[in-house]
Amino acid sequence: MKSLVVFLCAVIAYGSSAKLREVEISRFQDSKKASALGRIVSGQPANENQFPYQCSVLSPVGAGFSVCGGSIISSGWVLTAAHCTVGYAQHTLRFGTINLTSGGQTQTAFGAISHPGYNSVNMNNDISVISIPTPLTFSPAIQSIRLPTNSQIGSTFLDATAVVSGWGSIYEGSGASHTLNWVNMRIISNTACMNIFGGAIVVGHVVCATGINSANQGHCGGDSGGPLTILESGTSTQIGVVSFGAATGCDLPYPSGYMRTANFIHWINEKTGIAVRP
Repeated sequence: MKSLVVFLCAVIAYGSSAKLREVEISRFQDSKKASALGRIVSGQPANENQFPYQCSVLSPVGAGFSVCGGSIISSGWVLTAAHCTVGYAQHTLRFGTINLTSGGQTQTAFGAISHPGYNSVNMNNDISVISIPTPLTFSPAIQSIRLPTNSQIGSTFLDATAVVSGWGSIYEGSGASHTLNWVNMRIISNTACMNIFGGAIVVGHVVCATGINSANQGHCGGDSGGPLTILESGTSTQIGVVSFGAATGCDLPYPSGYMRTANFIHWINEKTGIAVRP
């Protein structure tokens, strides 16, 4: 584990690299607690097809796997965090299921395209895309998520209600969850987030959120790369990619950090060919 002490609070990337936080399948030592609590942190389990754009990203680490999340942004591409892909040559992608290691369909991807400005020290530009080897066929269980529009670049989404989902730890120190979980979040200002994590980490392309019902709600280890979404006219739009949180504990009352997807839509277009909406 590598923690980064900056200003008032230590910061940890929630997910994957051997240099960062690992949540390995081999650490599924407490399935009873996972089943009983059923949450990201203070959230709830997902229903089948509730998040058809969510996929898991498993990357080999020794005898186990590092666990991250991702989102389907087209039939041929997955969006995730750079710290979920940097240092890995292979990723197992699982689509169309709320179970981490069963159901749905899997594909093995080799390599990814990480943002050239990714910085593992302050987590700037923590975003990556993975090419899906065989383009997906969409169904009720497998759908792409809508990305922000060009006009939403610079939007703060302040006080918007958002949803984060993933297979990460359901409480600090637990293993990854077998079942996809989700929780409602509220977008907070970058100024408020900067007061906790500092200006080197909370830059313009970062968006932060805190739990709707409790300040200790949010993502945890293994949720990295997963989507933060808002509902617009009945359709989900991805406004963030799970990136970092407080190393002092994901079940403590600190906000969680995400890459602000709108700020990267032109980079995503350049690498994937996905058109930018006006």
